Amino acid sequence: MKRLQFILVFTLFLFLANNSFAQDGRPTFRLAPNPADEFTELFVDSETVTPTSIRVFDLIGNQVAYFTVPSNNHSHTVRIETASLKPGVYFLSVYTSSGRIETLKFLKAR
Repeated sequence: MKRLQFILVFTLFLFLANNSFAQDGRPTFRLAPNPADEFTELFVDSETVTPTSIRVFDLIGNQVAYFTVPSNNHSHTVRIETASLKPGVYFLSVYTSSGRIETLKFLKAR
């Protein structure tokens, strides 16, 4: 039964893996590596968008992590530690200084 659940979740993840849900339909962020093991990195694909905070949710909507992005982070990447998360599918919501929210999916492998 557990194997079947994993196959179903992984199939759903693969089906949705390349999509992000931005409020205006234009993706501004991407995650790599995905699937993640110890960490994943958020890459900002825009010069004008600045992330201010990041929230991570599990499949049923429970917030499992919250990060504040320092205002002096001008590197266009944010490292997100995932070692403490259980294996599974997660949603990462990025909040920006302009009020934009973009949600991406990632898989925590082990």
